[in-house]
Amino acid sequence: MHPEAAVDGDVGERLLRHLRHVTGLPRLEYREALEEIAVSTEASIFRFSLHHASGQWSRPLILRLYRPDADATDVRIEHAAQNAVAAQGFPAPRVLLSEGEGAALGQPFLIMEHVATTVPTGAFMSMAGLRAALGRFLPRHDRHDDVMRLLAQLHSLDGRILARAYTEHGVPAERLRLSLRRDLAMRKMAELRLEALEPILAWIHAHQPTPPGESICHGDPHFGNVLFRHGRVAAMIDWNGVCLSHPESDLATWCGPSIAMCYPPASEELQWLVADLRRYERHRPLSTERLRFYQVKYLWTLLVDIADRGQRRAAGEQPAPIPCLDDPQSPDRVAAWIDFFMQGGAILS
Repeated sequence: MHPEAAVDGDVGERLLRHLRHVTGLPRLEYREALEEIAVSTEASIFRFSLHHASGQWSRPLILRLYRPDADATDVRIEHAAQNAVAAQGFPAPRVLLSEGEGAALGQPFLIMEHVATTVPTGAFMSMAGLRAALGRFLPRHDRHDDVMRLLAQLHSLDGRILARAYTEHGVPAERLRLSLRRDLAMRKMAELRLEALEPILAWIHAHQPTPPGESICHGDPHFGNVLFRHGRVAAMIDWNGVCLSHPESDLATWCGPSIAMCYPPASEELQWLVADLRRYERHRPLSTERLRFYQVKYLWTLLVDIADRGQRRAAGEQPAPIPCLDDPQSPDRVAAWIDFFMQGGAILS
């Protein structure tokens, strides 16, 4: 749901009626009514709890209410992925119920466990505000090892369990290896006719690692998608970009925005990224060659994003600010980094 879009006022009543039917508990009532705690371009997030509920329904819950035009498959993917990793002991909120077609509430939704955190949220917080709050509380160096350990744990899970979950939820098998970011960049590149980026894309096609990766990768690892409680990791959220790939694809995404903000490779600003990669290696080995490939791939998508945002501004739109995309120096820095990596350079020797 777009931040400016209003949520239908009776969504709470419709949700309660639906839950009474699904659970077979006609006396269900709200202990805590729906409270909107965040909103992004994909969904509005509500917190609530139920009275006269039992088992998993008696806990604090989260309603993720998607845009009316959301892809039903994307909803099923988040349901399947979160439960597949949670079943293996990974800290992700378990999903209790989802509906991709939107019949019950008029738009697709997902209900999952609420994860208590030590980050404050108000009755309403935009995604920009949420990220600002997370920036004050989370990106501390004593928590970087926690996130690297978390990613190594994720990459060590059994991808076959995710594949089975996809089958059970009716998700096409080809979505297991689909990179949503790459898919979107390909479509934007064609729409914007970015022929100048064709040599980079040709390099990516020529250097695709083989065999394909079998690790479960989150797709968008950053501090904003890791919840902490009392200094410990509580959960990883936002699983719409999950896929089976090489672990280095997640690590390249983790590094990408920061890399785009500085150049050359010897810059002191990069030392914390190198330290993070070393932290990851304490828990799981990584391939410098594959990391180089995925860094080129990620930075290529940034160039596409920068071009897209330029077109949208020219058309009168005002995209939400993203530092690594809006800095006037970013295109030149990103292009220099791509050339550096394509020539065999690495930030991790």
